[in-house]
Amino acid sequence: ATFQTLTKMWEWAEDMLDKGTYGKYDPKTISNDVRIAGNTYSVGDVLWRDDVAECRHAKDSTGKVFLLRVAISPDDNELIEREERILKEINASQFYKDYGMNVVIPTPVGLVRIGATNMAILLDYGTEEDGSPNDITNIRPLRQVVEYHNRNTPLRGIGWVWNRLWAVITCMHDIGFIHAGLTPDNILVDAATHSILLSNFGHASKMQEQ
Repeated sequence: ATFQTLTKMWEWAEDMLDKGTYGKYDPKTISNDVRIAGNTYSVGDVLWRDDVAECRHAKDSTGKVFLLRVAISPDDNELIEREERILKEINASQFYKDYGMNVVIPTPVGLVRIGATNMAILLDYGTEEDGSPNDITNIRPLRQVVEYHNRNTPLRGIGWVWNRLWAVITCMHDIGFIHAGLTPDNILVDAATHSILLSNFGHASKMQEQ
């Protein structure tokens, strides 16, 4: 099923996605601050939405950028809370630690209620091997990246998306988890650095739960 999903995604993106940058993100004006796990984060405007949450950047006092996912409606709160539980379990895996998956699969910093009803989860996509923060400033959902490009743009260099995504999915399965929500909205890419990140783990589960 995973292979079929990736094949369809490849066909869908084949004549649309071009190698190189697709437009750098210009950070929007910070709209408000939130306090999570004892720290204050400056939160930007909505960058994109998936089926569960509005996604925003959030910066700590050092300038490190995190991803804040805010439930679109109170009905989605359960999935946000489940996402935190699943990510904690994935993070506890020794395989996850050994293979440096922290720059692909995030660590949950904590939950916070936005307004009176909607839950949000703050996600940390870790640090690079040299200890520097993983820069997620220019990540975008694969769907948004593809839609940016003209359908008539010749295919050039799309192979890196396929190869890296397949490696990420394989590692996740080796850890013992299935994402169960792999769509172009939940695959985050940075065309300039050829980075692939996963998002929206509210539907994920352990393999034995399938």
